[in-house]
Amino acid sequence: MKILTNTGPNSNLALTVTDGEFTWTYDEANDDHLVDPFTSTPESITGPPSGLHDINLKINKSDFVIITGLIGSGKSSLLQALAGIMPKVSGELNVNGSMIYGGVPWIQNATVRENIVFGLPFDQQKYSQVVDACCLASDFKQLIDGEFTFVGEKGITLSGGQKARINLARLVYAGSDIVLLDDVLSAVDSKVAKSIMNKCINGLLKNKTRVLATHQLSLIKSADKMIFMNGDGTVDTGKFGELNQHNEGFRSLLEFAGDQSKENKLVKVETTRKVETFNDNANEEFSSDQHEITTNGTIAASTYSRYLNNHFH
Repeated sequence: MKILTNTGPNSNLALTVTDGEFTWTYDEANDDHLVDPFTSTPESITGPPSGLHDINLKINKSDFVIITGLIGSGKSSLLQALAGIMPKVSGELNVNGSMIYGGVPWIQNATVRENIVFGLPFDQQKYSQVVDACCLASDFKQLIDGEFTFVGEKGITLSGGQKARINLARLVYAGSDIVLLDDVLSAVDSKVAKSIMNKCINGLLKNKTRVLATHQLSLIKSADKMIFMNGDGTVDTGKFGELNQHNEGFRSLLEFAGDQSKENKLVKVETTRKVETFNDNANEEFSSDQHEITTNGTIAASTYSRYLNNHFH
């Protein structure tokens, strides 16, 4: 696929797609997709039924753009189309600046630091900022040799969240102008995800162009622009209010997410009530037992008095 880079250096546009048509090509001998196994995902292998159609996008420099939609609607495929991985059938893709794409987290057989720096010159200040922004400092304390711990197939095993954050740190340390992020927050808990959003994606990377594919709708209001996958290979773009006003599919997704949130809250409340009821009952039984122990095991003061009077007078 031909990608035009550094076109119009004075332009405020970082990425543009004009009348883009993208599809996965097949190896007729084995009917497998010709995709890179190290960067592809299950969604990218199956993809939308008929590829991506009529894609027209304009993304400004320093924009934070979120790609969202139902599972399997083509979020990862669109990112890979922008990255030049998904073949273009027609149309034009212009990339103004250096670009890096982060797909499925992967780890090489090396130290944690080497996985992050990945062959680039080591800059201690930059490295420390990246480690902090990606919430890795606490992990270093837990690892046997900290950042010099050997990981990978021949090293220690990392959790999914640790792999995801090390991969994110590698992308950030690279310093590219455009960063394509494929659901980088799915493997971390909500507290860590919030910290990464504040310190990294909207912090250390705030002057970069960021395109994040995610199903986490709690993040969408912080985006400068949204790309909604309609599920048929086409997309709709705009701000939150615009999509909410004219895209029925987007509204349905929000309503579904709202219903799920309510259901989760109800389950949480019901669970809390059951725990509180259990604790109350347990406390009542404990108090009753304590009262019985106190009553049965205590000698009244009058008994002591009679005993002393009878034996010492």
